[in-house]
Amino acid sequence: VMCRPERTADGIEVCYNYFEDGRQDRAGYSSRSGNIYSGRLGWRQFYQVMAAAYVLESLYLAQPSAAWLNGAWVTNEKYTGWINQLFDAHFSRGNRDPWPLFALLHEQGEPDLNLYDWLVWVQDFVGLIGYYEIRSVLSGTTVAAAEFSPLLAKLGLTEHPPKGEAHKLDFFDCVERVHAAVMQYHQRSRKDQKEQLSRIVALLRSDELQTEANTLDCDDGEEEHLKANALDCDDGEEHLKAIGFFAGLSDAPAYVLKVVSEIYGVEFWPLWDRVKDVAGRRFYTEEAAALPQVEPVSTMDFLQISADDWMLFAGIGEKERFSPALQEWFATLSQRYHTILCKGISGQGMGEAQAFEWIVNLLEYAEQHYYQIYPFAEFLSETQAHLSDRQFWAVWKLFEELMHDPKMKADARVIFAAEPLNDLLSRNGFRESQTSDGVKTERHGALRPMRRLKREWELLPTAERNNAARVTLRRYMALLANGRLRRSVFGF
Repeated sequence: VMCRPERTADGIEVCYNYFEDGRQDRAGYSSRSGNIYSGRLGWRQFYQVMAAAYVLESLYLAQPSAAWLNGAWVTNEKYTGWINQLFDAHFSRGNRDPWPLFALLHEQGEPDLNLYDWLVWVQDFVGLIGYYEIRSVLSGTTVAAAEFSPLLAKLGLTEHPPKGEAHKLDFFDCVERVHAAVMQYHQRSRKDQKEQLSRIVALLRSDELQTEANTLDCDDGEEEHLKANALDCDDGEEHLKAIGFFAGLSDAPAYVLKVVSEIYGVEFWPLWDRVKDVAGRRFYTEEAAALPQVEPVSTMDFLQISADDWMLFAGIGEKERFSPALQEWFATLSQRYHTILCKGISGQGMGEAQAFEWIVNLLEYAEQHYYQIYPFAEFLSETQAHLSDRQFWAVWKLFEELMHDPKMKADARVIFAAEPLNDLLSRNGFRESQTSDGVKTERHGALRPMRRLKREWELLPTAERNNAARVTLRRYMALLANGRLRRSVFGF
């Protein structure tokens, strides 16, 4: 049987079998320890929900953070959108810059930072700069430069963006000029290499770098004048000023230090350690803070579930969201249900033990001919408490009729290995007999091995698992479990 989320003394337990359509372990949340637990993560809806839980945690952390699950960054905005919808929150996308995470993983001793897919962060210009710095550190500035134009194209930008986005145009121009300025300073400065490095580090740590970055606020003519003259000098110390100007304009301190490490032939990370406490994005801090909230995403959209398959949780006021075909199916079920009530139900007078055995036989038959058609625990308990009630008998009788519909049986065969029906019934300990009420299913002898799937359940194509027969029976079980919806269709 399947269960809805249940409160426990220590938190809550959940079972996702209905939406996962698979036999998964129970999972839950412990309010005492703050832990979420599960025997198996899965890869469908439960995976998406767990990924969203990690994203929620990352949105509250002050340090650089992002969700990392099953070897991949979780960067899709849909997770934040669903969180906004669930909690009526107003989160923006959160961290968009991969560089702080890259640097943090290095500090924590991550042995191979190449194993991470940093490219997924290139979703806007902030992500592009961070990725550009990462590629420069991992593979060199030449490799990173070769990737720049394709990365711009991925964002729908060009190397000549419209006016008002000049900093995006200037980024690649500036990193090239940084490289030239560092090279010129290295060649022309009269200081020894150790002193040159110390002066570059001191420059990158200084407040003047912020002042240089603010040249973006000047008019176009003045900015072009500064660019034209920054490298037009003979004194090495003037080139140091040029490094500061273009470093501030590029807003990529890690890239600047990588250029320095390449030209001076020194390790990058010791240089980074000398500036990391003050290095950071300047132009994009306010831009990130001003980002609009991510638009809310409904649970159905987040889990990619149709309104028809959401019927387990649907209220009466949501019936109009169901498809016309489903509403017509409800009308047909109601008509068939009342027909069963009117003509009487054979066997209704049997004892409670025998009656419940009949229901168990139906469920075993469903398992062997349709696979994983489970009732919800609460409705099964409700049935046990009302075994003498004609209304409960009628809905189970209707379930039996649905299972024995020839078209339903034909549709369900797509998931099973080919096997003659009579041999199958005999092997599984069932026999069918024709009665005045239609086909009757009985079990004789001990239950034997069930009908064989043609391959492992998880390996079957989704379209075959979701064949029309299984979808119908699973929805029927959801209808019975949703008391409000059941009352609107069957009247009880």
